[in-house]
Amino acid sequence: MNDYSRRALVADIGGTNFRLAITDIDRLTIEHFALLSTGDFTRPQDAIERYLKTVPFRPEMVALALAGPVDNDTARLTNRPWEFTKADIQAVTGAETVLLINDFEALALAVPTLTDYDLHEVKRGKLAKGHNRMVVGPGTGLGLSGLLWQNGEWLPIASEGGHMSFGARDAAELELVEAMDLKPGVVTAERLLSGAGLAALYNALAGGKTEPRDQFSAARITKAAIARQDPVAVRALDQFVIWLARFASDMALAFGARGGIYIGGGIAPNIIPALESPAFARAFSENHEVAGFFEDIPVWVIKDGADAELKGAALALARLAPSTAPVTLKA
Repeated sequence: MNDYSRRALVADIGGTNFRLAITDIDRLTIEHFALLSTGDFTRPQDAIERYLKTVPFRPEMVALALAGPVDNDTARLTNRPWEFTKADIQAVTGAETVLLINDFEALALAVPTLTDYDLHEVKRGKLAKGHNRMVVGPGTGLGLSGLLWQNGEWLPIASEGGHMSFGARDAAELELVEAMDLKPGVVTAERLLSGAGLAALYNALAGGKTEPRDQFSAARITKAAIARQDPVAVRALDQFVIWLARFASDMALAFGARGGIYIGGGIAPNIIPALESPAFARAFSENHEVAGFFEDIPVWVIKDGADAELKGAALALARLAPSTAPVTLKA
């Protein structure tokens, strides 16, 4: 076994960003990190090939965590017209072992390894060891996964729950959603709880007067809202946070996630003050049919820089190719 045999190429492929690194799959170290723009490439193989030219060796193992479903040996990005197979990745990397995994499944695997430095608590609760956990995250899309403790180990549950249909609570909310000028078809949670959804919400609250739309990206809206510089942005983010809290509480019921909720994705780390608001906690716990269920559930935001998806991909590889000293995940 050579010095590089337990090191792997790991990547987190989203609709906007393409993150790559070299990791020791037992120690979960991150080296040679690179951040690329997904839109700069016509296929993932091109991004990987460019990256491999910058590192001193080619690892024998590869794990790709991607924002979309994985079906056996084939993966497809939800918000980018990319479909590829393990064989495609083996051809460009020369790796003996290739693993494809949903990005939020990988994120769920990484949750037990995260430290206080990686997390920011936005709703206090009691950490219930051994109970199911859940990960949700708005970004380019809306990711969702569960984490179940069974037989002494954590089992990640992949989900496409972000594509569940959205239900307005009253006539005013229905009118607001209709004003968002969404694409025809079923109004899903992802259409509202994503970067594009936040921009559409802002446009609706502004009366449709925000053209050109690219001047009102989610990043600009959240920045203006947190700084209290734009009253429309404040209203948009307040509503966005309420919808996110409702979705998270519904999914917590579905997964039985008494062990805690973790909010990942690209938006949450930038809106922590809004997530710490009483409005988020109220909306999260407003289902009075099961009010006691939510009271003690803590909610954390996974900070930028935690490299959680990359570490989760490495953990998935470590399970596929266990060493004599595997990573220990606590309940």
